Amino acid sequence: MSDELRIVDPLLRDAASISPGERNFRLNWVVNRTRAASGAPLLCPEFVVHQGRRVRIVDLRDADELLGPQGYIPGVDWLPAASAYPVLAALPKAEPLVLVSRDGVDASVLAARLESEGFEMVGAMNDGMLGWRHLGFSIARKPEILKARGQLRKIEPDPDDGSRLTLMEIEEHVGNPFEVKWVRMAGLLLQGRHHCVDGRDDSGVVGTPGGDAGEFLTLLASTEVELGRELTHVEVGAIFHHVLDAFGAFYIHTDVTAAEKLLAAMRTDPRLTGPLEGVHGAEAIRRFFASPPEPLRDAVLTHMLEPNHQGCGHLKLLLTNEAEYGVRRGLADSFLRHFFESRWSGADECEHVVLAGEHDEKGVLVIRIDTEIFPFTQIPLVSPMCHNSQMFVSHPQVASYYRGQLAEFICRLPDVFRAPEGIAARIRARSDELAERQTGATLSRLAAGLPIFEVTFGLDGRVDVGYRGAVPGREG
Repeated sequence: MSDELRIVDPLLRDAASISPGERNFRLNWVVNRTRAASGAPLLCPEFVVHQGRRVRIVDLRDADELLGPQGYIPGVDWLPAASAYPVLAALPKAEPLVLVSRDGVDASVLAARLESEGFEMVGAMNDGMLGWRHLGFSIARKPEILKARGQLRKIEPDPDDGSRLTLMEIEEHVGNPFEVKWVRMAGLLLQGRHHCVDGRDDSGVVGTPGGDAGEFLTLLASTEVELGRELTHVEVGAIFHHVLDAFGAFYIHTDVTAAEKLLAAMRTDPRLTGPLEGVHGAEAIRRFFASPPEPLRDAVLTHMLEPNHQGCGHLKLLLTNEAEYGVRRGLADSFLRHFFESRWSGADECEHVVLAGEHDEKGVLVIRIDTEIFPFTQIPLVSPMCHNSQMFVSHPQVASYYRGQLAEFICRLPDVFRAPEGIAARIRARSDELAERQTGATLSRLAAGLPIFEVTFGLDGRVDVGYRGAVPGREG
């Protein structure tokens, strides 16, 4: 085993003694943390925007900057840099802390100092507010923040009493700036990703069944129907790589249970027994799967494509119910091969996230916006954790717009296939119908009987929450 695999980050040394959710949170923090040339810990704005109220974000700039062109991140604490250190130094050293300055420089200096004094999860937001604005994330300029100088909010976990979520709890959740952040649709297309509806993801999400993988497969399946033929493995790869180049981050998730099954199966494979002998611990395993030795990749892929080794419930159901989900198994396998081969070849935008814990969702949240979506429309990123309870979160309106953009894009790839005139609109319509059918099939199995809440965000800041009944169940 390489020296790199033996390295264990201090945050993960006691991983066996903490909950799966906490272990997953720490691992994601470690994976997303980088270092400046000075050694200061950095966190990119794309990671910060998805964090919920558990993470404290502190703005270090002066008052005129908060209300100026750059604005501030809704929900931040305000501590001007000149007086910030003693206040922050008194916080618990295990508290997740993100520091923000104009360009990230002042924040990185203070983050490095706090880390050197024992803070376990502290980082400066890379490129500061300039980077945040560049990516299209929302800002505020309300003068009320000036009254909150030096007043740090209390961060306390909510108890989970095991009951189903109520309308009042949902209303409080979606009205909380720590649980809902915003990004322009154009920014979401170019730098964002679509998460799965899975409630175990504790960050702010735009949810759709299967995330980017589910959407892409739905689009490819609809394209095959409209073309009247199957796409070849080469065509699938060409389309996928064009999409990566144009749309950026691409998300698939698994979970700890599926990952453990996968690893156990691989340890019994004579082709992999030796290379896996010394790979133990969460970080070492993550590093191995992030880039297996090249001679072993075909063997690893054989195991990764098994449905029982898929931690995404939607993808697992899609792989095992070809007729109901409308996606042929060969098409799905072809795509997954291209995804992992690209990831192993250095395509960092191919994200394979491991979620912790079992499904324990208490409700389904359907997110809508009371306007037609345009590239400049602000889209809400909603946390699936409400009062310490999981929720399935779905953005059907946003997902449909995304499918339309994908359909138009792939039909303009002359090096892949010659698309008949008008086929893009037909592909979008068919993929919308297929996605609706798949969503119903997945939720009927994973969320049967749970309450459905529809949340509509208005352009005027109004948020309407309604109860739509319960998810119908289905056998199988």
